[in-house]
Amino acid sequence: MEQDWMMVYNTADRQQAWIVRSALEEQADIRVVAVDKTSSPYGFALPGEVELYVHTSQAEKAIELIYAMETAGDSDSRTEF
Repeated sequence: MEQDWMMVYNTADRQQAWIVRSALEEQADIRVVAVDKTSSPYGFALPGEVELYVHTSQAEKAIELIYAMETAGDSDSRTEF
């Protein structure tokens, strides 16, 4: 990952990660790179997390949106800063 990208979110819940990714891309027009550490070349899921990265110039906006999403609903995921 290049230096200009920052992890703004990680979770073990793949579905929640894709919901957050979609919200960032569609509602805030933020480009998101997802690193899925739960995938396996053998066709089964591994214990791990999905990490979402955004460009540092959009990190603050992304974190604010994620925070708003988490405080609006009950979520088991967590935000990394």
